[in-house]
Amino acid sequence: MGFRTTLATLVALVTLGATACGATPQTSPTIDNLVTNTPTVSATYTPTAVPTATPEPVYQEVQGVRVPTNIYLEGDSCIPMELQGQEKCVNMFVYGTSPVVPDNWEGIVNVIGDIEIRNLTIEPGTEVYVTAHNDINNLFTYPGNMLQGINETHENIEGVHYGEYFYDEGNHITINVTGELYAVGTEEEPILITSDAAEPTRWDWNELIFRSGIMEYNIVEYSRPVHMGGEHDAGVPPETIIKNSIIRHTGGAGLFVLYTNIVIDGIQIYDPAHEGIGGLGVSDGVDYQIIRNSTIGPILGYICIGGDGKGTPPEIYDNIIQGCEHGIYFLPQPEQEFPVEDYLNNNEFINVRVKFSDTGD
Repeated sequence: MGFRTTLATLVALVTLGATACGATPQTSPTIDNLVTNTPTVSATYTPTAVPTATPEPVYQEVQGVRVPTNIYLEGDSCIPMELQGQEKCVNMFVYGTSPVVPDNWEGIVNVIGDIEIRNLTIEPGTEVYVTAHNDINNLFTYPGNMLQGINETHENIEGVHYGEYFYDEGNHITINVTGELYAVGTEEEPILITSDAAEPTRWDWNELIFRSGIMEYNIVEYSRPVHMGGEHDAGVPPETIIKNSIIRHTGGAGLFVLYTNIVIDGIQIYDPAHEGIGGLGVSDGVDYQIIRNSTIGPILGYICIGGDGKGTPPEIYDNIIQGCEHGIYFLPQPEQEFPVEDYLNNNEFINVRVKFSDTGD
């Protein structure tokens, strides 16, 4: 054993003995002492942003071409397609649900599958072409709407009359805006929502549905009815305005009004398979439903303007109502008084067999 080793051993024994005999050993530095006695070292950390990659678009085949979907193709990056027999350079191919589907549409838009989106803005001059008789992504599977073929019974089945095509939702596109639609064009730049077929017909696509919003200077055609409003138990009724627009060549009603306050002003509806405007007066919780300065008809159905007389009576004035069996028709309700004389005096009826009916005759 060397000298240094012997010395270290003796020191250790003396320390141990002192402790055992009650002597107080020298206090070792604590963590607090170390922190206090250690010089402060300051440093600035600048985090480096981690780059996030833009998700690659999902590609789908449209007219034999693989195209990116749900992104805006600007300028020369648009893709030529044949829409209604003409070549159009498409800026957006859209389908699906929020938040994948863009909530602002502009340019030339091709809807290739069902849409369910919270809010939607359509810019002035936008042309929306809905793929006819095809749906790459069916979102709506209500059994009644999945029926195919022609209604060959003399019963109204899920809103489809004798001799009409069923909804066949699996092969027809629906655009459902569960919140607000803001589709405001101008007289010079109207918004077009139509079929992409070379020879379009009614029933090419199913429905445009929205809960509330504004449609102005729009042309909607070759679909089922344009539905607006919410369910009766949805609380305060939403607000809807439709102005200076054309709705035509629809399979079903032109407009179908659900639970909503609505102003319909300066529109034209012609060549619907059923009513021009249906569903009015059905809900007793709305404050107003106004139709004015509009031309309704000619129509293929029986009723230009109609509904159920159990709710708030609509205001219908300064309109031209033409080419239908019943100009204005509401199912009678014994507890409700409808302003018949106001309807007769404040509207012009042309080629209408019965101007106003509240009897069901």
